[in-house]
Amino acid sequence: MVRTKEQLVSDAQPFSDKVIEYLPGRGGGPKLAYVSWTHYAQRMLLIHGGHRYSVTNMVAGSDGRYAVSVRVQFDDDEWYDGVGIDSDADKAESQAYKRACAHAGIGLHLYGGYWLLGALGTPEEG
Repeated sequence: MVRTKEQLVSDAQPFSDKVIEYLPGRGGGPKLAYVSWTHYAQRMLLIHGGHRYSVTNMVAGSDGRYAVSVRVQFDDDEWYDGVGIDSDADKAESQAYKRACAHAGIGLHLYGGYWLLGALGTPEEG
């Protein structure tokens, strides 16, 4: 069973400002909003206790970085994949998990262009 519109809207609620940290941007760029994977995991457990999560692939590159693919699955009909790359395998996995969650709508507001719930107007305006 695919999530209902109400569940999708619930999942898309922005994280509280209390859990958002700001990291320096690369090359002096704008600061990047960051939320620990634990907040994603807590939201997933509270809203979707029956979800599944698995690492689907991990590659260690010759440059010392890891590429990790994960899958977040709500049921047999709905799943989302994410990929993370970092010199630390755990950090790469965390990135991949958060990206899979963002594909499902959780934490998507951190990636910009967020128009859902009127934050930036309508899809046509955002």
